[in-house]
Amino acid sequence: MKIKQLLLLLPLASGVAGFAQTTDHLTTSPAFAHPGQAVNITYNPAGTKLEKQTEIKGVAYLFNKKRVYYAQDVILTKDAGSWKAKMTVPDTIVLVGLKFSADKVTDNNNDMGYFIPMMNAANKPVQGEQLVEGYFNQGLGGLIGMKANIKQAQVHYDNEFAAYPESLNSMHSTYYSILMANKDVAKAAIEKKTILAAFKSNGAKEADLASMPAAFANSDKPLYDSLSKALIARYPKGVAAMNAALTPIYREAEPAKKVEMYNAAKANFTLSKALNDNLLISIATAYSAKKDYAGFKKYTDMVQDKSNLAAAFNSVAWPLAEAGENLDIAAGLSKQSLDIVEGYHANPPAAYLTLPPSQRKDAINSGYAMYADTYGLILYKQGKFADALAYQQKAVDFQKGSSVEVNERLITFLAANGKTKEAMQKAEDFIKAGKSTGKMKDELKTLYVKAKGSDKDYATYIGGLEAIAYTKAKAEVMEQMLNLKAQGFALKDTKGNEVSLASLKGKVVVVDFWATWCGPCKASFPAMQKMVTKYKDNPNVQFVFVDTWETDPKKEELVTKFIADNKYDFHVLYDTETKGEKGKYDVVSQFGVDGIPTKFVVDKNGTIRFKSVGWSGSDDGLINELSIMIDIASNPPMVTASIKE
Repeated sequence: MKIKQLLLLLPLASGVAGFAQTTDHLTTSPAFAHPGQAVNITYNPAGTKLEKQTEIKGVAYLFNKKRVYYAQDVILTKDAGSWKAKMTVPDTIVLVGLKFSADKVTDNNNDMGYFIPMMNAANKPVQGEQLVEGYFNQGLGGLIGMKANIKQAQVHYDNEFAAYPESLNSMHSTYYSILMANKDVAKAAIEKKTILAAFKSNGAKEADLASMPAAFANSDKPLYDSLSKALIARYPKGVAAMNAALTPIYREAEPAKKVEMYNAAKANFTLSKALNDNLLISIATAYSAKKDYAGFKKYTDMVQDKSNLAAAFNSVAWPLAEAGENLDIAAGLSKQSLDIVEGYHANPPAAYLTLPPSQRKDAINSGYAMYADTYGLILYKQGKFADALAYQQKAVDFQKGSSVEVNERLITFLAANGKTKEAMQKAEDFIKAGKSTGKMKDELKTLYVKAKGSDKDYATYIGGLEAIAYTKAKAEVMEQMLNLKAQGFALKDTKGNEVSLASLKGKVVVVDFWATWCGPCKASFPAMQKMVTKYKDNPNVQFVFVDTWETDPKKEELVTKFIADNKYDFHVLYDTETKGEKGKYDVVSQFGVDGIPTKFVVDKNGTIRFKSVGWSGSDDGLINELSIMIDIASNPPMVTASIKE
């Protein structure tokens, strides 16, 4: 893996330093763009990852001063060695972030990103522009391929507040957290004094105080609680009081109690349409959990913006489809979810506007596919095999065969329609692509016997398909090869014994980070148990399951019970909480884990060779991928030949 040098932007000096739009790769005309103006863009990829690409795509992310954004495609035209485009920036926009990519490779300008900042008449950043650049450096930079850089985020925030002091009014929580993260003790102390003084001011408005308590949510919980209570007491009809009243409504499970609390909230506060709809959906969902479908319908009928109901309808239809119960009700709800999503193409909800039109269609179709899969299963269980097949085919096509369970149902529905030859061909394709399940292979065997008259030569037939899948998967896994020294650790296991990574040297070690509250972690464990069983007699392979980020004070008892109840044969280790930093854990931080489940394959010399993040939903997929990773990591010549610096 090539280690990229992290380059920091220079702090803003006097005049317009730091804002010229001419770089080695991006030039804009005019050099200083103004809101509402047409801007000519010239991108020169020479010397970047995109230098040899014959087709480069551009996306623009347009932000207003409240950091709300939408995306649009940038249509690039090649001109000699450069790519050119023209766009008009609306007068409400303060910053445009640009992404240039091709074949899943993005040029991120050495982690600095490409931006078109909007300037005022004096050619200085308009209000809010520096806030958005800070936002990018704080973590949103992933939109354009940037990495987080909290030191640079503070530079931008400081620039903004120096030029526009009033911008700090809505940013106290964010700013204070950045100061604390950067250990800027002096400025953090000043900010804290400013917040406390504001709360003592008789002339302060709720809008001025609203963002302040959250500044201390992680660093000073007693102060956070005190300020939050003071805010509610001072403005009993305000936003903070309303949020405090609404939170228990969402948590309440009993529908009747939920309705009572909702009615009280409506009497005491002015609810926006969106907020009111969310509460109604929450109430409807509570009724569906009690299988009171009349109550569910009553409250979903009251929702004003019906575009928000697709997920709610599907959440009721899917379990009914799986159980084969109330199929008429399920079918009606499922079809409504599909109709709603189809309407997104003409009127996309706000969430889809954060994607450019070129990606929006696929994103909407992906959601449609999930709901079509539900509807297809309902139709199948109703005996409507032809209709079920039509919707299932859409689900597979829109997801491009990525979901193994959706693929599995397509084979079942093809077989139910008597399409034996097509079912076998599709199953073969899925197996060769590594997008199959054990049940699909069983279905294929049944179809094979039906077509051939016996299972003679079936083992050779399926073995050939699986060999193709293995070769394909191995090539893909080899592309993920890493060459990172694993950080050493020594942790206690469930029996109180200390286990260190150093003690496992000479073995290939699979390190699986998980937690009892993590649904995807637990969903992956049946497959992980199969992996542990598969390698249990191999002394050169060791699995350790590092429990981390647990929030329960009795985590050892919780973990032990969970493992025992599920009869998992796992060697569980407890990650240690970082001293003085509640909620932060040592080993998961050392390994640079951002989310769980995350698995690492460490070779016999203590070098990380592979990292696998998340859960695909396929036991076979996980087993095949992890087996290949272990095989490669166990083979030094293969590792040496595959390393990418």
